[in-house]
Amino acid sequence: MRVYQSLIRPRLLWGAEWRLTFLNVMLCLILIFGGGFKWWTVALAVFLATGGQWMLRAAAKRDPEWSNVYVRHLLEPAIREPHGLARSRPKKPKPILPKTARWWS
Repeated sequence: MRVYQSLIRPRLLWGAEWRLTFLNVMLCLILIFGGGFKWWTVALAVFLATGGQWMLRAAAKRDPEWSNVYVRHLLEPAIREPHGLARSRPKKPKPILPKTARWWS
């Protein structure tokens, strides 16, 4: 079975994750067109476009899927409950349906 390189390589745009790059570009465009063509909005948009893209590229060099890993880390609990002894038998899970609601009872 052939595995094509394009299917396993991370999807990057201008050297950074494509979703974050798209958000950066949209933020700059909204800042320019929403704030008017004033010198300070254009300067801030250029600064965000260059500096923000540089930071996104630096993060992508470290880990190309950094944002996915970070979001997954935020969703996991910080403290995990102990599972008991390795030799012990696992407990029977609680039934999802009440005993009277089962159709086979």
